[in-house]
This record gives sequence, structure tokens and C-alpha cells, in this order.
Amino acid sequence: ISDLPDTADLPRRSRDQLGDAGFQVATSAMWLSSWDAFHRAVPRLQRDGKYAFLPPRENLGQLLSAPFDFRFLKRWTTWIDLGQTVLIAAIGLSEREAGEDYYALRGQDLAYAGSLSLNAAVGEEAWFRGYLLPMLHQKFGRRFWIANATQAGVFAVGHLPPDALAATFFTGWAMWEGWVVRRNNWSVRESVFHHFWFDFVVVSVAFMTDKRPETVRITLPPLRF
Repeated sequence: ISDLPDTADLPRRSRDQLGDAGFQVATSAMWLSSWDAFHRAVPRLQRDGKYAFLPPRENLGQLLSAPFDFRFLKRWTTWIDLGQTVLIAAIGLSEREAGEDYYALRGQDLAYAGSLSLNAAVGEEAWFRGYLLPMLHQKFGRRFWIANATQAGVFAVGHLPPDALAATFFTGWAMWEGWVVRRNNWSVRESVFHHFWFDFVVVSVAFMTDKRPETVRITLPPLRF
């Protein structure tokens, strides 16, 4: 888990970070398109007796502002998630080795981490917990734990876990966030808060543990002419 994300995948040049941020916006828009289409259809489906458990939808502005709504710090569910985040950050930072040369953490790296985290938190929570989870809940006859386990498995596969431990972590985390969403009357805002700060901290730690490439210096004997 401490190897996520892989530091080799983190862009360091400004133009690469900007380009990747643009890709993240496009990906987030794709997730949000499905979420929006689903919730636009819900009122009609509710007239047919489906999705009666869903309240009126949240709007995009409410999702985008969720990472900065610090009222969530009053909830014990948020502190459990933050505790997990601190633990993984500590494990990652513990891998820094004395005497090794690491890149400095720059302001532009933090801006990139914030952009990546906001797009991932809003887009993925909207799709996995705001669209896929309630859709499966309805399809599976409102058997929540079957629906929750299914969306969590899809979430883990979508993140291409490199090993069994990471796969277990992603599945468990997604199930936790699915439970939080149902607990909050199907609101995904608290989960967006959790997801944003987890990603922001983990990506920032990944930058801080990125070693500079080793350089080889070759000294040639003096040549006499």
C-alpha cells in the first residue's frame, strides 16, 4: 500500500503535470456524465416505483465543495478515514532512507496533487457510490451488502491493484465508503471529503519519497600530448 501511487508515474515537469491534470478533468467529466444522466432519470423511475430510497440528487457544486467542508471533522466516520490516511502516510514516509537524495516537494507538486485528488474524489465517488451503488442496490432487490461488495470489487479492479494486499485495501475502503454513503441517506459528500484528503496526502508523500536518479561520474586519466 505504501507504494501507491508509484513515484515513477508522477510527472515532475510543469507541462507534464498540466497535461495530466487536463486528462484528469476529462476523465472526471466522463464519470460525472454517467452520474448526471442517472440522477436525471431517477424522478421518472421513482414514478414507476423504483429507487424510492433515493432522496433528491446533490448538485455538482455540492460535490466540488465537499473536500473543503470541514464540518465533516465533527463525524467519527471521518476520523476513522483520516486515521487510515495518517497511517499510510507514516508508512510511506518511513521508507525515506538517510543519506539518499530526494526531490524537494514544490508548490507546483502540491497544486498537481490537489488537482488530481479533486478530480478523482468527485468523479469516482459520483460514479461508484453515487451511481453504481444505488443502481446495484435496486437491481439486487435492495440487498445492500451484495450491491456494496460488487461496487467495491469493480472499484478495486478499476484501480489495477499491483498485489493482493492493495486489492484487499481498495475493496475494503470502497465498501467502507459505500456504507458511509448509505448511512448519510445516499449523500456522497462525506466520501468525497475522505477520498480527496486521502489522495492528496498519499500523492504528496509519494513526491516526498521520490529519489533523484543516481548519476555516474567517470574520471578519465589525464592525457599528455
